[in-house]
Amino acid sequence: MPRGRDLPPRPPQPAEGPLPPSAPAAGSAAGAGLACKAAQAPKDPERRPGAGRRSGARRHRRAPQGLAAGLALLLMALSVAAPQPGLAAPATASQAGAVPEPDSYRTENYRAPVPATLAGATVIDTGEAHRLWQAGVPFVDTLPHAFRPANLPEGTVWRDTPHDTIRGAVWLANTGYGALDPDTESWFADMLARLSGGRTDRTMVLFCKAECWMSWNAARRAVSLGYSSIHWYPEGVDGWSAANYPMDRAMPLRGAP
Repeated sequence: MPRGRDLPPRPPQPAEGPLPPSAPAAGSAAGAGLACKAAQAPKDPERRPGAGRRSGARRHRRAPQGLAAGLALLLMALSVAAPQPGLAAPATASQAGAVPEPDSYRTENYRAPVPATLAGATVIDTGEAHRLWQAGVPFVDTLPHAFRPANLPEGTVWRDTPHDTIRGAVWLANTGYGALDPDTESWFADMLARLSGGRTDRTMVLFCKAECWMSWNAARRAVSLGYSSIHWYPEGVDGWSAANYPMDRAMPLRGAP
């Protein structure tokens, strides 16, 4: 093991003391300030005093011009989109698909858009239908119904399709077809005579479902029988139900077999 006198001499150490003022310690406020100054780009020696201000002024002067151009483009777009005076507005879906009133009964495709009119009858909405219902006016449901055939084999299970209708309405099933056999047509006339008390001027409301030609046909048929105060309710049970007005499970009346 070497002895102490064989170790190399220790190199001289710098004298300890405070850092000179010109070299602030890292992390101090002064050091941070110097770092920020060092990070700044050197000034352009050829840059004229006030050039930056003039350039900025030019930029500020250009800004209103750009805004004015944008407003002009917006006004042009609005002028193109807005309808011109004297030009008709585009037809809405309901107007474009308006169904003309036919000259006779509908005989096919009964669940389809219906006309907005019915010659000889009054077309009513849900609000007016409810007012007439409160006044005790007879309501006639004309929704078709498949009755149990008489010749079904014994033991055959038959389930009627349930149907909810306006409370108090009379369900005259299958009276809204375009063509009725003589017995069914006679039965329909007899039922209207009962409901009206024999008065052809008695107000009655005929309906089915929304977009259902059955009620249109039946109301037209009632007008042809001489009734002068037939009210056709095209929204039917759908409009009534949507308004949360009273409904009951219906039992259809059957006319001619």
